[in-house]
Amino acid sequence: MAAPDDAPATTTGQTASDCLAQAQRHLSEGRLREAQALGERAQQLTRRSADLRGEAAAVLLMAQAELMGSNVRQAWRSSRSAAQLFRRAADEAGEARALALNANACSTLGHGEEALEVALRSTALADRSGDLRLRVLSHNYLAVALMWNADFDAADTAFERTCALAVGLGDDLTARWQPLGNRCTSELFRQFGRRHLQGEAISLERLEQLLEPARALGPLRQGAMLNGASPVIAMLIAEWLEGFAACWSGRLEPARRHLQRSFERVRQLRYSPWLHATVMWLRSEIAWAAGQWDEASQAANEMIAIATLVESESLAVRGHELAAQVYAAQGLHHQAVDELMALRRREQAIRAESLAHRKQVLQESLLLSSR
Repeated sequence: MAAPDDAPATTTGQTASDCLAQAQRHLSEGRLREAQALGERAQQLTRRSADLRGEAAAVLLMAQAELMGSNVRQAWRSSRSAAQLFRRAADEAGEARALALNANACSTLGHGEEALEVALRSTALADRSGDLRLRVLSHNYLAVALMWNADFDAADTAFERTCALAVGLGDDLTARWQPLGNRCTSELFRQFGRRHLQGEAISLERLEQLLEPARALGPLRQGAMLNGASPVIAMLIAEWLEGFAACWSGRLEPARRHLQRSFERVRQLRYSPWLHATVMWLRSEIAWAAGQWDEASQAANEMIAIATLVESESLAVRGHELAAQVYAAQGLHHQAVDELMALRRREQAIRAESLAHRKQVLQESLLLSSR
């Protein structure tokens, strides 16, 4: 994150730079409230000294805390504000970082077209910066946007490019693993979508191929993820992916062990509650494979409820699709149709919100260009 100019010190001698450095440490430890409070203090100090770049860094840090705490809509607003401030300060690297976070928020909210537009701007700026970690971050979230748009071939190509870039991060294994893990997740989504839309059987060959380089990086116990988050998230997602691979290949006992360890990782985290929804997805799949229909349906519905609560609309959509498949597999076609109708209503609401966001962005752009 870009460091601000030294703003006036507080009565205790703390500058805006001090506040942001301490806030970043709190973020990495999952202490979101403390990080948010220090970010707000840094913003006050930088405004007092008319330090645009420092204010942008403070707003971006608060956006990170909001996104990690699953306050996604506020994170969307804050990251947009940070990007605008960085642009006014002529800080392209800072703007790229803010846009990457904004693209991630858009993807989480299900705003696919907006996520792609923002991610493309982020990568263009990042590529000019010469900052390798920033380039990997931006390209990763471009690939994620393609994944959530179900453009899986393009996403796979983008992840392949990102993984090649990430090799340059050397011993920063958790950050290097992140695009590898996301590439596996994209293939998992591809197979899930084929089962849902075409009724095709799950094919694990490609997923297993992609898991190999992710496994090769070994235990992910040190170093932060690209966005500064704890390696516990990477360890959880690694367990989750292995759980799906085991479940879909019929190895239910190993799948249950991966599920149990995934729940343990969720309990370790003090933030990112959207991960609980993904673990409920795995729980539903394992119960389905075991013919435990009540548990499969309950877990799918819990996935939807959690995803809705934490503003992860994209995951909630997958939850409706999963619940419909579980009902259809039992021959409960009326319930499956009801679930698909709920899915349609949610997709319409997502589309309406996305259009409202794009209208707001256009109005802001026109206002800025008229000055």
